[in-house]
Amino acid sequence: MKRIIFAFILMVTGSFFCACKRHEVPNYHLQLETGWKFKIDDSVAFAQPTYNDLKWKNFKIDTTLYTQGYSYNNDNYLWYRRSFFISSDLKREAFLKDSLKIYLGKIGARDQVFLNGYFIGQNNKSLSIKTAVNDTFTSVDPMITDRVYFLSSKDKRIHWDLNNILAIRVFDAKFKTGSPYISMKGIEDYIRYNKGDFYKPNIKTNEVDTVFTVKNYSANMSFNGILDIVAKNSKNEKIVFHNKFKIHLKPNGSQSCPISLSITTDITNVYIQYTDDTSNLIAKDSIKVPFVLIKDFKK
Repeated sequence: MKRIIFAFILMVTGSFFCACKRHEVPNYHLQLETGWKFKIDDSVAFAQPTYNDLKWKNFKIDTTLYTQGYSYNNDNYLWYRRSFFISSDLKREAFLKDSLKIYLGKIGARDQVFLNGYFIGQNNKSLSIKTAVNDTFTSVDPMITDRVYFLSSKDKRIHWDLNNILAIRVFDAKFKTGSPYISMKGIEDYIRYNKGDFYKPNIKTNEVDTVFTVKNYSANMSFNGILDIVAKNSKNEKIVFHNKFKIHLKPNGSQSCPISLSITTDITNVYIQYTDDTSNLIAKDSIKVPFVLIKDFKK
């Protein structure tokens, strides 16, 4: 008797509803790559705009404190500060104007973030203005992930057309980021993609059928556009799947898109791009999908 056993091993870069593999910087943004200062100490007074940080040391992002000649214990608190001017042009030039986005890149491993002395978020979770500062953020499991915080554009913690102070309190690790910036919240922050959680092999075509789901995380806005999915073999760049789907997403809605991928021992790169009908703005994603096929023939 001939038996064929298919075993699939799937590794996906990103979270379940995954963010972009390569972070896309919006067209209209305020870059925060330079001008940072730091201090190895701890006091919530460091978050206040009136605090004098002239004696703080300069910090270059995308490198660790160790490589810059500084040493510290892993159980230390570290503070980082930067001043910047937020022009209302940022809001006027953006398509979506409801929320301000503060992208800080990767921070390892626990953080609290303050804007103009106000507590705005911790450990990648945006917080309301009524949230009190405490040290419970140090007890969570370390996570070296992109930190993104959002505030309503009407939030009084933002000082439009004035100087602002951003302060970051980090515990038990370091601030190592990539291209931090401030912008208005974009379509890419509302539109997310979910890989299929089931895989149906088709022995005749040597393919596996699955579903990609696009989800709208906005509670107020609807989106209509085109979802373009292209899958390529990583070795020869041969297109193994390509289809376009008309997308209609109500607030908090989702839509499934069926796809078929070749069963192969090579990595398959899946490129996903949503283009909005109204704004022509784009939200991109890319996922690596290695499938391993095991054949066991028995007579």
